[in-house]
Amino acid sequence: MRGRNFNSHHRSTAISSIQLDILFYFASEYRPEHVERVVQSIVPWLAEPKVSAEFEDLPPKDATFARLADITLGSRQPVTIELSNRSFRTSLHSRYLTSIQGTFGETNRRFTIAPFVDPENTTTVELSFALYEEELSLTMKELIDSVLGERPLLQLLDSVDPLWAPIGVEAPLSTQGGIRAGQEHLPGGGYYGSKLVSIIGRDAVAKVLEACQKIEFVHGGGVFFSWSWDSERYDTEARRAFETKLMDLERRFVARMPGGRPSKGENQEADRGMNALHG
Repeated sequence: MRGRNFNSHHRSTAISSIQLDILFYFASEYRPEHVERVVQSIVPWLAEPKVSAEFEDLPPKDATFARLADITLGSRQPVTIELSNRSFRTSLHSRYLTSIQGTFGETNRRFTIAPFVDPENTTTVELSFALYEEELSLTMKELIDSVLGERPLLQLLDSVDPLWAPIGVEAPLSTQGGIRAGQEHLPGGGYYGSKLVSIIGRDAVAKVLEACQKIEFVHGGGVFFSWSWDSERYDTEARRAFETKLMDLERRFVARMPGGRPSKGENQEADRGMNALHG
């Protein structure tokens, strides 16, 4: 696999059940603007301007976990629409979006955009790319180069700037409520947004991530990182130390969440951070 031209037009058959995920997490209710930021960032890279989109007859303001649980999502007839057209924006701001499907880049790679509202009514917007058989053994660097390129990825993350974004093959969902309950964790690879970095502190984040093979702070203040960027790591001790540091970072974040218990010296910084989080 090494040394290949990953942007080649020749591909094997896509495996629809395996995909590269970028999970943009926002610590707020469903907002069309969140989806719109993802859409606007990828429009220039579309292989075909027309996509398939599915909407529910539900106003975005009513798109709570409870309401969506009562709906059979995915049962509506998809419509063909151009993402840059006014009609798409009108639909996006008047009805809940179930999904968008289209093709991406010179290789016509299939992609999907789909929001998810969790039980605490915070939102994740999933951007997923279908992978090919030959890509399943690639390192993260090779995979990113193959799918969209490192620089476009960093531009995408900086432009959307969610609270965080797990990135990887079948990336695990990570939500504020899940972290508070101890059932989920801060992403161990991907992107920490500018608000999260501000809440925890840039120096503290950089110190935790220093063991990663790839760390890239973007213009807006967020940071992209990967533990094993251009080679697979099997150093169990080093990985365990890294995960321990991530847990410390997570505890610091939880202490600054609503209902958390920041230490006496952290109160002022916590207030500033949480104001930014919900601003």
